[in-house]
Amino acid sequence: MVRHWDLCLGCLACVTACPSAQYDKLLEATRAQAARATPRGRMDRLFRALIFALFPYAQPTPRVRRPTRPLPALWRSLRRAGFLQRLA
Repeated sequence: MVRHWDLCLGCLACVTACPSAQYDKLLEATRAQAARATPRGRMDRLFRALIFALFPYAQPTPRVRRPTRPLPALWRSLRRAGFLQRLA
C-alpha cells in the first residue's frame, strides 16, 4: 500500500467518493505513518531529498528555472528540424 500512498498526489478529488467523507484526514494520517514506518533505500531517500529541496513551494525557485531557460528554444529547434516527428 505504501506505493499507492507515495503515488497519490493528495489532490483530494476522491473525498466525495469516500464513504467516510473524511478521506482528507485519513490521507494525512496514513501518509505520515507510512513515511515513518517504511524503510527507504538509499536512492529513494536521495530522490526524495532532491525533490523536496527543488520543489518546496508551488512557484518554481530560481534554482529550477535557471537550468531550464534554454529548453523552449531547444524544443523549437528540434521541431523545426523534424526530429520530434521522427520520434513519434
